[in-house]
Amino acid sequence: METLITPIRIAMADDHNLLRTALANLIDSFGEYKVMIHARNGKELIEKLQPQSLPGIVLLDLNMPVMDGFETAAWFRQNYPEVPIIMLTMYDAEATMIRLLRNGVRGFIKKDVHPAELRLALQSLAQYGYYYSHDTTGKLVNLFRHQGEMALQKNVLTDIEIKIGRAS
Repeated sequence: METLITPIRIAMADDHNLLRTALANLIDSFGEYKVMIHARNGKELIEKLQPQSLPGIVLLDLNMPVMDGFETAAWFRQNYPEVPIIMLTMYDAEATMIRLLRNGVRGFIKKDVHPAELRLALQSLAQYGYYYSHDTTGKLVNLFRHQGEMALQKNVLTDIEIKIGRAS
């Protein structure tokens, strides 16, 4: 007798329609996940959310118009901190990763990974609540090891400090 497993609900936002559709089809093909919300940006994603039926995982593109991945992750951290977020990006600079971690992101996946790694990332997020590839973990460890506390303080600027820096 087969046991029916309810798929984990995924919400995703990416401003590239072709990528968003292909990625949703790939995720759906894994079987244990179902992309329930497709959005072009963070604002649209938030508007489509139903508080009584929150997604099990949110997959965000970092660079989007209207409301980017940083802003969307911060909104989720403030409103639904229990919903794990994984960031889809081409950028893996330490400062970016630290800022995303501060905004509640629990995993990173580069856009050029093999589909098997995406599946592993989703499984890890669903099971453990986070996903950090060996590359990501290595970058963060090296940041602490080689650059010390000053680098950490330099990279962990508050949003207000970043805005003040832009204004000057």
